[in-house]
Amino acid sequence: MKCPRSQISATTEKQREQMRLYYQKNKKRILQQHAIYNEQHREERLQYFRDYNKSEKRRTARRTYYKRNLLRIRQQEAQRRKLRPWLFTLVNIRTRCTNPNRKSSSCYVGKGIRCFLSKEDVKELWERDRASTLAKPSIDRIDPKGHYTKENCRFIELAENSSRRKWKHLTN
Repeated sequence: MKCPRSQISATTEKQREQMRLYYQKNKKRILQQHAIYNEQHREERLQYFRDYNKSEKRRTARRTYYKRNLLRIRQQEAQRRKLRPWLFTLVNIRTRCTNPNRKSSSCYVGKGIRCFLSKEDVKELWERDRASTLAKPSIDRIDPKGHYTKENCRFIELAENSSRRKWKHLTN
């Protein structure tokens, strides 16, 4: 004799509730056990993920996923840019200052220019300079030889920043 479907869902709901209560009661102990396990098996786990990420199966899966979901991925990225546009600026700054493989790395990494900005700092700069009202906001270092700091940065139009850059190269 089969159980009615409503009984099955009620049972699973009851089990979920019990599991949730158990987790709440034992959360600290469970998290400690996870931390101990992760520390003991750290190298194994890292090697597994390295091997998996290098595998042809993973590369193929990534390409396939990207092709199938390209429109959705772009829409999500556009939505994130609208919500927090200053974060993309921060990511670009950090990449400029740390990645020696970029074309412009000699202008940043080679000269020792570093980023001392946090998310909150960039957001404050964005709001202070009203970058959301600019057509194409671009971050500018007031002193081109200085680091990316809150005091040395401002948002200006991309065209103005580009013209300043050309002028800087002619005077240096």
